Amino acid sequence: MKKHPEIDALLRSLDASVLKRYGQNFLIDDFIIQKTFATLALQPGETILEIGPGLGALTKHVPFQDHTYISYEIDRQYHAYLTKTYTTNTTHHLGNFLKAVSETVDVILGNLPYYVTSDILEKIFKDFPIFKRGVFLVQKEVIERLIAQPGDNAYGPLAILVQSLGEIQTITDVHPASFYPEPHVTSTLFLWTNNHHVSVEVARPFFYFLKKLFLNRRKNILNNLTFINGAKEEKTRQLQALGIEDNRRPESLTIQEVWMVYDAFKSQITL
Repeated sequence: MKKHPEIDALLRSLDASVLKRYGQNFLIDDFIIQKTFATLALQPGETILEIGPGLGALTKHVPFQDHTYISYEIDRQYHAYLTKTYTTNTTHHLGNFLKAVSETVDVILGNLPYYVTSDILEKIFKDFPIFKRGVFLVQKEVIERLIAQPGDNAYGPLAILVQSLGEIQTITDVHPASFYPEPHVTSTLFLWTNNHHVSVEVARPFFYFLKKLFLNRRKNILNNLTFINGAKEEKTRQLQALGIEDNRRPESLTIQEVWMVYDAFKSQITL
């Protein structure tokens, strides 16, 4: 593995290491770091949430005097370093972001670990849906899933949720050499801007509905609505009232049609 003297020295001083199980790949490309903050376009007074800051490649560029900053770091040594190094207007949580409690933030950023990217994005948009915008580094294939359209193989619950709530803008692809250690994949930096500010009380049941609706992609809509109480004939009648044939498959539905189906059945959904 190629060495990075500055990072290696810092790791030694912390008695820490790079742990594959946490998907730790440190961003070392100054151009991408600058591009991240230019895209994030921070405004004074905004609350920032950073997911997995690691050794602070992005963190050190935060203007702490103008912002409230929150981090979630799962690595104990990295968390101790962050807590000691960045102290102004900060709250550093030691733990897995997937277990985070929903709270009000304005912007979210993160170089997301590849092995749990989808889970993290699901957590963000289900439990933190009213934040204004976010900038994320993800594996390139993930962004392809997020922007998928009806009929695409990748079109599914996460794409519908993310596109329902806001707008995705791809900023740039990022070469593996921009990280240490180098991953085996190309990454993509993207901006998400919130257009609808849907509450947690709406986002959670909607995503639950989506997961159930797409549970078996080979089945038609009617057969995937078995989690809804009631006779098939009544469900067919409700779908026909919406102008939607019950033999269509979920991936054929537009986002507008998905919301129509959800609105028709939401009163019968129990989480």
